[in-house]
Amino acid sequence: MVKTKAVPVLNPDTMKAGEVVKKVQQGLGNPTVLRAGKQGEKFTMDTHIRCWRRYKVRPPKGSQTPWETDPKYCVYDKLHNDYGYTQEWVDFLIEELKDDAKFDAICKTVSSTPAK
Repeated sequence: MVKTKAVPVLNPDTMKAGEVVKKVQQGLGNPTVLRAGKQGEKFTMDTHIRCWRRYKVRPPKGSQTPWETDPKYCVYDKLHNDYGYTQEWVDFLIEELKDDAKFDAICKTVSSTPAK
């Protein structure tokens, strides 16, 4: 007989920025855009950075107060000196960025083209 033991897990309800990017891109329907003459995904790490800055979800890199986040969307992990993002953040971004005008306001240099 194998005994299982419940072990505490830190930050089980958060995800790294890369996972946020993938989930938002999928949630938007995997649209593509033209950047510098090349077709690519609409929601990228650059877009995510622009979003957390615009919506003031967390402080900038190198901040003296990295824990000053919006806990509804982001939490600071002191042990790893990084941030975890919530599913609520993903859901918020998908809803906000479905509106092309809002997306364009965040990323003015990106021109949208229909998804393939």
